[in-house]
Amino acid sequence: MLQSFGNIDNYTDADVISAVQFEEKGKFLATGDRGGRVVLFKQEAVAVPDDPNESSDVDQKAPAATEWIPTYQFQSHHAEFDYLKSVEIEEKINQIKFVRSAGSMQLISANEKTIKLWRVGPRSFRRYRQLNVTSKSEFIKRSYQ
Repeated sequence: MLQSFGNIDNYTDADVISAVQFEEKGKFLATGDRGGRVVLFKQEAVAVPDDPNESSDVDQKAPAATEWIPTYQFQSHHAEFDYLKSVEIEEKINQIKFVRSAGSMQLISANEKTIKLWRVGPRSFRRYRQLNVTSKSEFIKRSYQ
């Protein structure tokens, strides 16, 4: 099965993949391209019908293949200019590496000059309780007592 990301007819030089890394367990795949983008794919089982002529009921399908589903995409690096060396640094990602962590998944992306650590996964927001101060003037009064 051929999988493609985006339109393969109108690709540019920035769309060419320059780095690939599998996660330790093999469930995730990270790719980096010459445009500085990182795309994280997740492996998922795909149900394939036994007979192509039969109807596509979910009950009649058996998991027989896997697909790499794009899960996250973000811009990791941008083109920069190194003023000390008078050289333009392209955004091309040279290396991607998954990092072990106790909580969320982390990965490192690097171009010629910069290394970045990314935490990837669902974000949880923590709601903090408000102070017992109702106005700014009351806060100032309590501070000076």
